[in-house]
Amino acid sequence: LMSANWQMMAMLNILISICGACTMYHTEYADNGMQKMSVLPIRQGNMFFSKFMIAALVLSAMVVIEMAVLAGCAAYWFPSYIFDLIEILKTAGFQIVVTLPTVMLMLVIASACKNMWVSLGIGVILVFTLSIFPQDNALLGLFPFASPYQVLSTAVENSRIALYVIACGIETALFGIGEVIYLREMSKTYWLKFEFWLSAREKGKKNIFMHSKADVSPKPTQIKQDEVKKNSCNALYRF
Repeated sequence: LMSANWQMMAMLNILISICGACTMYHTEYADNGMQKMSVLPIRQGNMFFSKFMIAALVLSAMVVIEMAVLAGCAAYWFPSYIFDLIEILKTAGFQIVVTLPTVMLMLVIASACKNMWVSLGIGVILVFTLSIFPQDNALLGLFPFASPYQVLSTAVENSRIALYVIACGIETALFGIGEVIYLREMSKTYWLKFEFWLSAREKGKKNIFMHSKADVSPKPTQIKQDEVKKNSCNALYRF
């Protein structure tokens, strides 16, 4: 039952993770919220990992519900089914671990794209591109957006449980490190822009002050014109 239905369920989990990541960062980029949060006394890396924890908890809740539904269907439709809680927990844990690189990579993509539709399009393209790859190949099955389709029973038969767990853990850590480096560079860019804006503002104030001061003091040409007008008026009066 798990092998027959997990492909569709894994795709739904990936699509929900994509929509959640895109919506999360869309609300932050709206009205320059990301730039405002960059000046808060909170590290951007900590905020990113907090988002990842939220996405991982949502994924865990979905997988647990799916495992419970599959166990209920198996108990109802197959009388010979024996309920094994440990096996269900092992399956749920394996599916969560192999899906974490996809969640992390989608958060990285969403954080790099200000437009929600760009990150959403990239995620959907990756889903349908990597889903057509053969799942029997161990190397192709390790890629993000392809690893969630792996099933514990198949991994046990091919003795690939350790391979998938270690590879997915390394991928998740690498994507997280890459996001931290990206956030540092972006924070430097924000501060440079802010300092440039402050310097331009100060220069603008100085220029306005100098212009106003220059306007108050009379100009030499204006003094000469006033003298000519005064002399002409005196001449007319005497005449």
